[in-house]
Amino acid sequence: MPRQINLIPYCMAFTILLLCLIGCSNGNGKSPVEPVINDSNDISQDVPLSFGTESDNRSVLCVYDAVIDPDAKTFTIEPSNRTAEYHYPLTQLYPNALQITDYGWTPNFWADIKIAHPFPGSGIDGFDPRVIAILPANPGVSFHYPVFNVHANDSIIPEPDGYTKLFDSVDPSIIGNTNPFVAYFKDQPNRVWSSTGETKETKRWWLDISGFSGSIEFDLVVDVSTNYPNPPQPVIDNAPEPVIINANIGLGLTPDGGSALVEVVFLDWQGPSDIKCKVESPSLFNAAVQLSYSGPRPNPNIYVFSGTITNELHAPEGIYSVLIAGWDIPSGVHSFNEVEAVVCNDVFNPVDVTPLWLNYSPEDVYIDGNYAYTAGGVNGLHIFDISNLEDPIWVNGVDTPGDARDIYVTGGFAYVADNGPGLQIIDIDPPESAYIVNTVNVPGRAVGVHVYSGYAYVADFYNGLQVIDVDPPESAYIVNSVDTPSNADGVYVSNGYAYVAGWLSGLQIIDIDPPESAYIVNSVITSDYAFGVYVTDGYAYVKIDSSGLQIIDIDPPESAYIVNSVDAPGREKDVYVSNGYAYVATGRWNGLQIIDVDPPETAYTVNTVDTPGAAEGAYVKGGYAYVADIVSGLQVIDIDPPESAYMVNSVDTPCSAKEVYVTGDYAYVANTCSGLRIIDIDPPESAYIVNTVDTGNLTDNVYVSDGYAYVLDSLSGLQIVDIDPPESAYIVNSVEDVRGRGIYVTNGYACVVRGAELKIIDVDPPESAWVVKNINTLHDAKDVYVTGGYAYVADGTSGFRIIDLVPLESASIVKSVATPNWAARVHVIGGYAYVTDTKAGLQIIDVDPIPNAHIVNSVDTPDNARAVYVSGGYAYVTADDYGLFIIDIYPPESAYLVDSVEPPGYTTYDVHVSYGYAYVANFNGGLRIIDLW
Repeated sequence: MPRQINLIPYCMAFTILLLCLIGCSNGNGKSPVEPVINDSNDISQDVPLSFGTESDNRSVLCVYDAVIDPDAKTFTIEPSNRTAEYHYPLTQLYPNALQITDYGWTPNFWADIKIAHPFPGSGIDGFDPRVIAILPANPGVSFHYPVFNVHANDSIIPEPDGYTKLFDSVDPSIIGNTNPFVAYFKDQPNRVWSSTGETKETKRWWLDISGFSGSIEFDLVVDVSTNYPNPPQPVIDNAPEPVIINANIGLGLTPDGGSALVEVVFLDWQGPSDIKCKVESPSLFNAAVQLSYSGPRPNPNIYVFSGTITNELHAPEGIYSVLIAGWDIPSGVHSFNEVEAVVCNDVFNPVDVTPLWLNYSPEDVYIDGNYAYTAGGVNGLHIFDISNLEDPIWVNGVDTPGDARDIYVTGGFAYVADNGPGLQIIDIDPPESAYIVNTVNVPGRAVGVHVYSGYAYVADFYNGLQVIDVDPPESAYIVNSVDTPSNADGVYVSNGYAYVAGWLSGLQIIDIDPPESAYIVNSVITSDYAFGVYVTDGYAYVKIDSSGLQIIDIDPPESAYIVNSVDAPGREKDVYVSNGYAYVATGRWNGLQIIDVDPPETAYTVNTVDTPGAAEGAYVKGGYAYVADIVSGLQVIDIDPPESAYMVNSVDTPCSAKEVYVTGDYAYVANTCSGLRIIDIDPPESAYIVNTVDTGNLTDNVYVSDGYAYVLDSLSGLQIVDIDPPESAYIVNSVEDVRGRGIYVTNGYACVVRGAELKIIDVDPPESAWVVKNINTLHDAKDVYVTGGYAYVADGTSGFRIIDLVPLESASIVKSVATPNWAARVHVIGGYAYVTDTKAGLQIIDVDPIPNAHIVNSVDTPDNARAVYVSGGYAYVTADDYGLFIIDIYPPESAYLVDSVEPPGYTTYDVHVSYGYAYVANFNGGLRIIDLW
């Protein structure tokens, strides 16, 4: 990057933001007016004989005056005359090195900007071509590059005079100084553009200009290092300053003071002796804090600086910006990054802030009027307006204290069988302000409910039938209990009898007239576990485990007997009978079975409608079947006629979440049965699904890099999804022979592990990805992390492996470290590998240097450790049914557990931490968003 001194004579502070141009852009709509486009294909210029005063082969090739006029809806660029005020003056103009190919407002300004090789065919190669935007500073303006999570001008870090001391040397002609926040960002350094042929690329930029009034004038600079044919020295990066800064600030700052670890990782080619690093936060401490060099990493160009900061100004609880500055000592050129530090009395205060509408895992559904009420498992009651079946609308949710299993709606109340906490009675009049009015505890677990004549009949899994007087609901109480021979799982009430489905005991028929003296009058043993029951027209339809549907003649109840059995695949979960057809939710992966039961004695299956996940509950009304799919949400099926039933709509849920990757304003969630879910998390408390991409039936992993999501599906292989923009994401390539358990993408390659092999896939460009190398020396690989030319593998019972990937042709294992149990996941940072080892918890391995890698510490977890993510001096570890554990790892040798949180749901598969939030993938709790403090 060129030196920032005297780049442009604005009389106000600037914000400088580099947006590296990598890959190809996909259009996001058309501009409302025709763009001003230079569409000339003649980009040849006279080859410069000399670069004059240019030194070290670093060049500002051209500068463009750019103007955005939001009133006229225009965006123009014009080559600027070169003068000595620029750091490296050039006399030639290269007007076609930069072009606008499209732009518009949707609603914020965006532009597709193309950079091209300025002199092709000359023999002069271009190294690290890039574009720099030099913008007037304005607190209301932000640049956003979603692929790389680049933001600028999101905040300002002033000292008392309104400027920051770190930039006093930038330009003495400006009063104060410039105030850049992300002055340099490059995801793919060390790239070379050949002068053979025509080299070009286009990328989309986003600019929020709401803070400006009128037109905005700024400059675009094309910056590239050049080499003449047969250069006398190797090509070097054109940036003397550190090119990438990654920084983490730990916790420990309190209103009374306290201190926190700061660790900064630089990618630089000049070596640590030429780098300095300082941090500044005028709200927390005076002056700038110099960080100390603490050593290189396996990649010889990566250097780590560390130190501590204190809250010496006693700032109150809150989040504060900290500016990181790294600079090249000989040239004085800076690069910057901005991170956040947290001040709080308690280091952690993790709270689940997942919005109600984001997650539900429906197990049952009830239709009343224009509303669908779903028992959403660990996510409580969810209410949808279905007046327009083409567009069901989420209306409200009630977070019940337990696990909502079954629901019955009548008289303005929803009665929810809520597992352990018992029966929840919820006022739903109106649905928009639904709330719990009463809870009736049952002796065991409430798993089924039916309301009849002022009484709620609850199937108590361990204690038979509970009879509850619910008139009025506010003072409901248990009036009777009827033990059943085995576990009760479902209940239906009709004509003075309660029909209870019991696992081992089949169908129990209970006389409930009067309810206070209810007793069993008959038992019908079914051929397998009985899960639920529906009664109509003198017959009971009992859902049976793997045997299908059994039909029982119950007229009279005292002499009931089985009249027919209908085979249906799967594990039957619910049944609803209407107009001569039985609609059976088959659980697992077999969708909705439609059975002609008129007459019951000759019943047979007439149709099957697959649902994306596991159908748990069904309700039929008005020619439609509403299916509660525990994995994929509420499914609406047109059943008129039943023989040609088909799916008409789905209300999705990111449930059965297996993996999560967070970048920018989006979370990318791999769901076992429903593919890739893209969730807008800005802000996290109001997150919502913006897109779903069907990537396969057994989607397990996701990794996001350079505008693409790389999704592993056990059946369909590696799916590469263009996510720029996320709202119109689509699959651009499938590599069917690549299946795996872990994936990491870096420098144009995807590394995938599964079982005994590591596959290396060239994904540059993603559209033509192909496997370039198989390494078959592993045992039971589950996860991989790649950095510094090494692959770090969690290899199951074989423990931890390190593979040298350079050169690729002879890649091999260079170090193995046995772990106590079964290595599942790995994260590498700061010279240490953090490995989840299932029953043995978290293993911390010193990998610097690699030949001496060894375990330095272990931290137990109460259940199998699943996933690990390291950020800000803490390791975030998921542990099966016990949620998320937070481990202080500074220093790693004395790491210890500091806090934990148990979000709703069962197995916690994955975790990703970003900007003070942990994003946890729960099996049936969906994506849980945890505010960490």
